[in-house]
Amino acid sequence: MSLYASSIEPGFAADYLPLVLSTQSSTIEKIHALEIGLHDDHGVADIMINGLGFGQSLDYQRWVASAGAIAAEWQGQIRLIADALGIQLQEIRERFDRTVTNRTLEVAMGTGAAGTCGAIRMQAITVAEDREVIVIEHVTRLAHDIAPHWPTGVGNLSYRIVINGIPISTAPWRQRCGTRVGPESRA
Repeated sequence: MSLYASSIEPGFAADYLPLVLSTQSSTIEKIHALEIGLHDDHGVADIMINGLGFGQSLDYQRWVASAGAIAAEWQGQIRLIADALGIQLQEIRERFDRTVTNRTLEVAMGTGAAGTCGAIRMQAITVAEDREVIVIEHVTRLAHDIAPHWPTGVGNLSYRIVINGIPISTAPWRQRCGTRVGPESRA
């Protein structure tokens, strides 16, 4: 099977797949959808450096950490799941974390110097009835060994859906990517 992936989601990972998997549960306490990716081959420097802050110091102000940016990216998926499951949303919280690389990395976007941002972790956390009910999370690294304490995947791009309920359900899968994204691929 082939799937088109636009980078933010492959079009079903954080919304339709959790809904399909939720049909296996008689009770659902929380749905957690994760994308875990190695973006060393993502050559769009404006997004990687200016938008996400890779290769920048940790005090660099990137747009993705602006209030409301993470919730805005995933509110469509969150609302789709919430509406389908009859969940009344209280709020969508955001969590953004990053960590530095301890070595200089030469990647498609350019150079990520030692001591600059080498991995980011973003979460849109949906709260209903004063508890977390839907979490959409992305962990993006420039090298596999950066932030090993964060969720890890299989290969360079993988997804995981975890449904806490009865029964507990976990669906991991790996996406194979064969083309580089960057100026050289746009010719």
